[in-house]
Amino acid sequence: MDGAKLGENIAREWSEEPQAPALWKALQLVKCDPHTGIEALELLASDGSCLAKMYLGNMYLSGKHGVRQNLDVGEYWLRRSAEEGSIEGAYGLAWHLLNIGQTDAALAEYDRLSDLGYPPALYILGVHFYNGEIVERNLSKALQYFLRGEAKGHFFAAKWACRLQIRGEMGLCARFLSLAKMLALTPSFLRTVLTYPNSERLRI
Repeated sequence: MDGAKLGENIAREWSEEPQAPALWKALQLVKCDPHTGIEALELLASDGSCLAKMYLGNMYLSGKHGVRQNLDVGEYWLRRSAEEGSIEGAYGLAWHLLNIGQTDAALAEYDRLSDLGYPPALYILGVHFYNGEIVERNLSKALQYFLRGEAKGHFFAAKWACRLQIRGEMGLCARFLSLAKMLALTPSFLRTVLTYPNSERLRI
């Protein structure tokens, strides 16, 4: 497993996975022999692998690699992964809950991730408070989440923080500073897109 090709958090979870070689082998097996590969993943999951649970959850939700789609089973595995400490599992669970209309549960999961300082979750919460579609619109809360995401290096959170500050009731000087800051993000953003596209600084 080449950690350089992964996002920062998933690379960390792989580095902490005690059964990483067996997990990698099982994931490769799924591609050519889904039934045997899934059995191997389930064995690893029953042996305590949070990442195996996360991958099982994602496979059942997507129905890829010859795995028959089953949303209930997918949610079960993601929930177990999240409960056992996987940020990847929790983020996948939040996304799934949002897609099936369980907005309160999804927001609670995103909020829990935001308490852990996970940048994509901070950005997502900022977007929801800005849009006001599933929660009451609150630009002050949106800005708070965007600023927290910006502090963690998330590019899109930083962009939206600048936009809100430019549009807000600020002095002319402060607005120009926010505009300058947004323009200054561009070189770093493009460099990251080109050299590290899976970075969580870009994840949404």
